[in-house]
Amino acid sequence: MTGLAALGALVRTAPRVPPVLMICDQQAALIPLEPAGPGTGAVHVREPAIVAALAATFASTWQAATPLAGTHPPAGPADLTASERALLRLLAGGLTDDAAARRLGVSARTVRRQVAVLMAKLGAASRFQAGRKAAERGWL
Repeated sequence: MTGLAALGALVRTAPRVPPVLMICDQQAALIPLEPAGPGTGAVHVREPAIVAALAATFASTWQAATPLAGTHPPAGPADLTASERALLRLLAGGLTDDAAARRLGVSARTVRRQVAVLMAKLGAASRFQAGRKAAERGWL
């Protein structure tokens, strides 16, 4: 696992995990028909509410899981959540709040609230300053 971590993979362990699934760009999900036999086919889901619910389930499971020793940087008070990291990447890629909200399956108000939280974590007075500080910290 540490080899994967060296390539940027994050690994966590949890006593229970949701069923196997794949979420693509927060817009579609693939759910195996038979989790024990992945070669039997899958259901392709594009309904935004269902995809958002599946993504939220994954995010909450990820946050509650324990980082595998040696595969994560040491925790600090300003560590980002998975959703904050995803939002930061989208904004750094030039997406507007509305476009980022659509991509993440949340409201624009939620994105604005998350941006405010990110700015507070970074001690930034503007979005530009937040981007610069995030880059300096290696968050981008």
